[in-house]
Amino acid sequence: MTLLVLLIVRFFKQYLLLLAVNQMAASLFRFVGGAARNMIVANVFGSFMLLIFMVLGGYILVRGTTLALFLKERERE
Repeated sequence: MTLLVLLIVRFFKQYLLLLAVNQMAASLFRFVGGAARNMIVANVFGSFMLLIFMVLGGYILVRGTTLALFLKERERE
């Protein structure tokens, strides 16, 4: 019985996460559409947002090394 309860709790947690990501994506899409009315500006703005998400999400810069990189830069100054 406890396994079933754990599976149901995990399902609802993942579903809540899915809803949160969907809301974030929809609001970002609407923000880019409202902020950049021109198609060229919207493409540049959207590409910049994807780059920011990749950098801050850990795809390009690993989260554990970013603090070390910033500390090394401050020590050099």
